[in-house]
Amino acid sequence: FFFSRDTKCRSKVSQVLQGKILIGHHLKNDLKAVGVGHPWFMTRDTAKWEPFMKLRFDDGVLWPRKLKELCQENLKREIQIMGEAHSPIEDAVAALDLYKLVRNKWEKAMSYKINKTQEIMQQQMPSNNILGEQGKATGSFNCDGKGSDHSVLKQQLSI
Repeated sequence: FFFSRDTKCRSKVSQVLQGKILIGHHLKNDLKAVGVGHPWFMTRDTAKWEPFMKLRFDDGVLWPRKLKELCQENLKREIQIMGEAHSPIEDAVAALDLYKLVRNKWEKAMSYKINKTQEIMQQQMPSNNILGEQGKATGSFNCDGKGSDHSVLKQQLSI
């Protein structure tokens, strides 16, 4: 019974997400909890956007920052206030507002990364192409950016 219900839920979530840019904070955790993946080029994770990250130590490794900190610094907004109930809606709106703040720069960077990935893939396999005509994604990727031969995605990129 549980397997069937979980499968239906995952299927519905995947269906809702298909062809859409997913925006949030630490999305890897949420996607893992639900048991679905989403293409890296259709994901905007405020925890992974380099300008929002901080240097971990003196080793130069970038580290994600808390959504609460990013909101205080960039939006001048307080969220996740101590003693108050945590609101996932408030977190989602905050992540979306952070994205909107840097949208043009982010989409320009994503366009560059997508084009570079496409160039590399074409060098390795001339017939493989994640972006077909008119911006449609045809290659299959999961959130970590690694290719997969299991299925073919047909998603509209709205960059």
